[in-house]
Amino acid sequence: MAEQPEGVSTYPLPPMKYYKMFSDENLSRGHVPEPPRPPTGEYFVYGNRFHVDDPLIRQLEEQGITRLYKVGDETCRLEEMKKINKSLLLTFLDLLHILSTDPTSPERLARIEHLKQLFINLHHLVNEFRPYQARETIITVIDHQAKQKEEAQKNIEIALEKAKNTLSYCRDKLTQCVAIRHHYTTASHGVFPVTSQSADATTTMMDFSAERQLHDDMVTLSCELEGITQ
Repeated sequence: MAEQPEGVSTYPLPPMKYYKMFSDENLSRGHVPEPPRPPTGEYFVYGNRFHVDDPLIRQLEEQGITRLYKVGDETCRLEEMKKINKSLLLTFLDLLHILSTDPTSPERLARIEHLKQLFINLHHLVNEFRPYQARETIITVIDHQAKQKEEAQKNIEIALEKAKNTLSYCRDKLTQCVAIRHHYTTASHGVFPVTSQSADATTTMMDFSAERQLHDDMVTLSCELEGITQ
């Protein structure tokens, strides 16, 4: 009886299986698994067998598939893809014609096989653009990150300038506030050429008026400061 192939898990173990290995107790004792070593020889991905020395894009001839386009330095892959796309449409129309006239005709299988080869060749041409796509994607990501950093730097400079202006404005207003308090304090204790009774009443009224004016000025300054800091 033939030996049964060993089962291979299509997906890795659940994450819970991994993070439990790196508990605080295991870390303190040094009982943690070593990082996986780079694969050597053959490896499996989604149940398919690969070799570490295989090229990223295998040639069609290595896979036993007929190449339907020419390969050379002057070959325009975009034009070849357009040609294959037209051949796909024509072959599909031929297949529809055969199925509508004689569904049992052997030409039906030939057209299906030709469609299969056309799709594989078209897919292979698309895959040959993957390295260029990866490079352009990296360039795009780096440019986007550079623009984000430049924008963040400009925002920081704008915020810094606004903070400097706010601090300067607050310093001037606080200096003005101190001057106003000193002015009204001095005015409320001034000497008036009146009698003692009227002098007490006048002083009280001046104190109240000065405090009221000081309160109004402080409220105005607070509103201005609140507006400049928003």
